Amino acid sequence: MKAIRYIAVALLLMAILAACGGESSATEDVDLSGDWQGVLTHELVDGGCPPTPPQQGTVRIQQVGSDMTLQFGEGFMCEPAEACAFTGSVRGMSFTASNGGSADQSGGVYATTMDLSISPGGDSAMGTGTSTYTHPELQCEWNTSLSLTRQAAD
Repeated sequence: MKAIRYIAVALLLMAILAACGGESSATEDVDLSGDWQGVLTHELVDGGCPPTPPQQGTVRIQQVGSDMTLQFGEGFMCEPAEACAFTGSVRGMSFTASNGGSADQSGGVYATTMDLSISPGGDSAMGTGTSTYTHPELQCEWNTSLSLTRQAAD
């Protein structure tokens, strides 16, 4: 009889773990919504594009579930302006953000993808990515670094 109880308890625990996906709550997505201070640097890897100086300023993140948008604001220069807007997703303690589109009237296009790790407290994030500009007569690629620090709520 005791063996049947042990089997029943073991089956119940297995069912609970299967229903929960066996994951711990430590991997839940962090809510990144809010204003952040950001520092963005670019290192030219390939191509004849002019150097891009480091930029710093305000970054606004809006998150719904695991989907997020990231907008570079005051302190950042983006040409075209749409290049300051990213979409992405949060997975546990990391997120990926990307953008891309038409850069100019002469056929140039841009694309950037960044992967960032979020600190355990959720108050900072750091990561790297790749940015490209492709034009019919020119192509450039940069390594991109971004660090974010959450601004204190007013």
